[in-house]
Amino acid sequence: MNRLHHCILAALLLSALPLRAIVQTGNVRSITRHDQQSVAIEGCVVRVRGQHNAVQSRSTGEFSITLANLQNGQPYALSSVVKSGYEVAEQSLIGRQLPASTDVPLEILLVNREQLQREKEAIAERARQNVEIYYEARVAQLQADLAEKRLDSIGYARRMQDLEAKYERFEPLLQAMSDRYARTDISRLDSLSIRINEAIEHGNLDEAERLVHQKGDLDARLAEILDQDAVLQAAQQTLDEQQRQLNERQQQNDARRADLGDDYYRLYSICLSRFQNDSAAYYIRRRAALDTLNFDYQIQAGQFIKDIIADDALAMTYFRRAYRIAQEQYGEMTMQNATACHEIAATLKLQGDLEHALTQY
Repeated sequence: MNRLHHCILAALLLSALPLRAIVQTGNVRSITRHDQQSVAIEGCVVRVRGQHNAVQSRSTGEFSITLANLQNGQPYALSSVVKSGYEVAEQSLIGRQLPASTDVPLEILLVNREQLQREKEAIAERARQNVEIYYEARVAQLQADLAEKRLDSIGYARRMQDLEAKYERFEPLLQAMSDRYARTDISRLDSLSIRINEAIEHGNLDEAERLVHQKGDLDARLAEILDQDAVLQAAQQTLDEQQRQLNERQQQNDARRADLGDDYYRLYSICLSRFQNDSAAYYIRRRAALDTLNFDYQIQAGQFIKDIIADDALAMTYFRRAYRIAQEQYGEMTMQNATACHEIAATLKLQGDLEHALTQY
C-alpha cells in the first residue's frame, strides 16, 4: 500500500472524529469555613455534558479534560461532579454554561455532606430561636392590643391567624438560608463580609446589621454601581467597535496572505511542471514561511522536500512543525495529526530509524 493509499484510509477512518479540541484545566478543593481550611480533593470524577470522557482529580486536586469541537471562549457545561461523601458547594455549577479556556482553570468547590448537615442544623437552630423571639413578641403585642381595646376579637383572631401562617412559612426559608451560608466559601469574601456571615450564622443579627451598614449607605453603593455600569457599557461599546475594526483589518490581511500563498503555490506549480526543482523548492518554502501556523503549508513543503529534494532533515523540520500545529489547533484524534505522524514516520524510515518510525506509525 503506497503513501496515497495510507492517507485515503486514514481519511476514511478519521472523518467522523472532531476537527479541533482544547484542554480545560481545573482544580477541586473543599470550601474554607470559619474553623476549617480548604484542602485539595483527590479522586473527584468530572464529566462534561455531550463529551465522551471523564477525568479524576489528582492528589493536588488538579485535573485536565479535553473539550472536543470547542475553541477558547465557547461554552460548555458540566454534567456531573462526583466524590464519595461530598457534593458541589455551588449547586448551580452543574449544567451552567461555562466559557472554555486554555488559560483560566475551572475551580470546583466541594463540601463534606456530614459537615454541611451539621452546620445547616446549627445555623437554622440559631435563626429559629430569633424567629421564636420575634413571634412571641408579636403575640404579646397583639394580646396587649386586644386587652387595651386597640383590636376587637375578630381583628385579633385575624391577626393571629396571619401571624401563625407566616410562622409556618418560615421553616423552609430558614432551611434555604442555612444551606446557603453553610455552603459559602469564605476565602472568596473580604474580611468584613466574613465577620457579617459569622454573625448571621451565630444568630447575632444586630451585630450583622451594624457591620453591613458599616460598609456604607446602600442606596449610595447602588448608585455607584449603576454609574460604573454606564461607564463600563460605554467602554465596552468602544472596545466592540475597535474589535470590529481590528477583525476587519485582520480579515483583509488574512486575505492578502492567502492570495500571496496562492501565488507562491502557482509559481511552485509552474516550476514543478517545468522540472525546475530548485525554484519549486524556493516557492513552496516561501509559502510555508508566510504562515507558520498553516498546517497544509507545512505538510506540502515537507512532502516536496522529502520526495523531490531528498533532504530528510529539512523535511522533518516542516513535519514536526505540522505535528505541533495539529496538536494545538485540531487535537490528537484528527486527520491532521494522523497525517503529520505518518509523514514523520515515513521520514524516520528513510533515515533508517525503524524503532521510532514504528512508534509514529
